Amino acid sequence: MARAATLTDVQVRRARTVAQLLHRPGRRSVVDLVSHLTGVQAQVLPAASLALRARRAGLSAAAVDRARIHDRSIVLCWAMRGTLHLIAADDHAWLVPLVIKRRIANAHRRLRQEGVTGSQATKAVRSIERMLEHEGPLLRAEIAERLRRQGIRTEGQAIAHLVWLAGAEGTICYGPDRDGERCFVLVRDWLGRTA
Repeated sequence: MARAATLTDVQVRRARTVAQLLHRPGRRSVVDLVSHLTGVQAQVLPAASLALRARRAGLSAAAVDRARIHDRSIVLCWAMRGTLHLIAADDHAWLVPLVIKRRIANAHRRLRQEGVTGSQATKAVRSIERMLEHEGPLLRAEIAERLRRQGIRTEGQAIAHLVWLAGAEGTICYGPDRDGERCFVLVRDWLGRTA
C-alpha cells in the first residue's frame, strides 16, 4: 500500500498561497478571480475589492465595481456562512442554495425573536419579490416602509433577517448603488436568470 505524502509547514503555506492566487499577481479577469476563489468575503465591500486587487496586477477598485454593477459578471449576495460575498454570476444559481440552506432555520428563529411569525416571514419574502418586480431596485429602508404598511414588523433586526431570507431563497441580491447605498433587485432582472 502506498504511503500518503506528507508536507512540511512551508510546503502547505506555499500550496495555499498558490491556490489563493497570492503567489504572483496575474492578469485574470475579475470574474475569473472570483470564480477561482469560489467567492470573496464582502461584508465590507472595499475590503473585497482589495482582496481581488492583491491577486491581479493593475486592477482598480473601479474595475471591480464595473464587474459588479455594469457587467454584472459578479454579484454581491449572501453565500458562505450566510455572510455577504462576491460570487461569479454564473455560480449564483447553484452556490447560494448549496451554502445557505442550513442557515434558513436560524433566520426563522431570529425572526420569531423579533416578533415575526413564520407565515409573516413567508408573506414578507413574497411581498419583497413583488415590490422589486413592480418597482425595480429598492433600498432596505424603502422595503421596510412598504412592509410596515402591510402590517409586517420590521423594527430591530427584523428587516435585516427578512431581506436575508429573500436572498437565501435565491430570488433577490444586491444591485446598483443609489446615493451611496446599495439597492436590492430580483436576481432574474439583475443577472438575467432565475435561481
